[in-house]
Amino acid sequence: MNKLKLFFIGELLKSSDSPYEKAKAEVNFNFSIFSFVAFTSVFIIALTICALPVTIPAGFSALFCLIHLFTLKFIKNVRVASIIFSILIFCILFGNMFFNINTFHLGGLLWIVVLVLFVTFNIGRTAGLIASLVSLSFFTLFILTKLPLNIVNALSFKPAIYYSLGFEVLIGLSIIFYLINVFIVTNKKVTNELQKSNESLENQNRIVLKQYDEKIIMLKEIHHRVKNNLQVINSMLRLQSDKIDDVNSKIVFSDAQNRILAMSFVHQRMYQSGNFLDVQFDKYIKELSEDIIKQHSVNHQIESVISSSITNIDVQKMVPLGLILNELISNSLKHGITSVGKITIDLTEENETLIFTYSDNGIGIKESLKKGFGMELIELLTEQLDGKLKISNQPSGGVLFQFVFIMN
Repeated sequence: MNKLKLFFIGELLKSSDSPYEKAKAEVNFNFSIFSFVAFTSVFIIALTICALPVTIPAGFSALFCLIHLFTLKFIKNVRVASIIFSILIFCILFGNMFFNINTFHLGGLLWIVVLVLFVTFNIGRTAGLIASLVSLSFFTLFILTKLPLNIVNALSFKPAIYYSLGFEVLIGLSIIFYLINVFIVTNKKVTNELQKSNESLENQNRIVLKQYDEKIIMLKEIHHRVKNNLQVINSMLRLQSDKIDDVNSKIVFSDAQNRILAMSFVHQRMYQSGNFLDVQFDKYIKELSEDIIKQHSVNHQIESVISSSITNIDVQKMVPLGLILNELISNSLKHGITSVGKITIDLTEENETLIFTYSDNGIGIKESLKKGFGMELIELLTEQLDGKLKISNQPSGGVLFQFVFIMN
């Protein structure tokens, strides 16, 4: 039996991952084998006892079972094979009822039940409902048109016909009980397998969540340490600058501290939020701008106007943008605004591009400053982000920087 199963549905069982589909394939195989043996037996017995009206439907039924087995083997689709087999069962069932007048057909109800159960299990409940409605409609038509004559003819049938029909009824009942048992066993089996699968998925989810929590803690710790290390470096630079008397050297140290501060803010934001892919860009920009202005505005009265329609942004873009902003504000406070001034920062997103506009109302930018280290750093960072930069002095005074960056 196992060799026959492997021959007819072996590939079908291997290619299916669903326990329900595997169960349906095995049901089709067992149903066809059992029915083939049973109907072949009925055919032989009916032929032996000369019950010829029974041999024709029994022979065709055995043939159709064999066809179904080979359909499963070559088509490798339980649903399609079941549809073909159901049509064949329907044809032999009602063809025999309406055209074979030499046998008794009231037992056809058993085969209607077999057909409906088979269709429901293998094709679906909707198909089973349709099969039951169509079958009952044809059976009702048979009762109204053929049954009275069939009952009259049955009175003259040979005993051999009734023996064969009795055996056929036993087969029908056996198949019905088999299919009902298969429903129960298969549902239990599938339920158990689904339960095991769900338990396995829950265990995997617990492991994944545990690993995720561990990674979050690790990343928070990394960003916290990076932020602390940058602050240590910042403090070392400040201590070192306190021992330097040269003003230009102090300015260099101060610029380096601000750049480190801009990078430190990014790691602080990621550590506080727990979001390691996107950072709250609007808050970062406001905090960074306010901090830089405080450090430089000892002799300045600065009004800052910051607007941003972008809330989150990729971390990889965050550090370069922070450094660019640091350079822009530092240049405005050192070279553009003399005592009282205004800085305007605007960030918007249009057609998957980030438009970053920075302006002040100072004296504008001199040509000599365009070749300084700060401007070189701005241009380098803009190129790193695949962006474009346009610089212009405003007619009313002050400088205007316009950046365009691709968001993706």
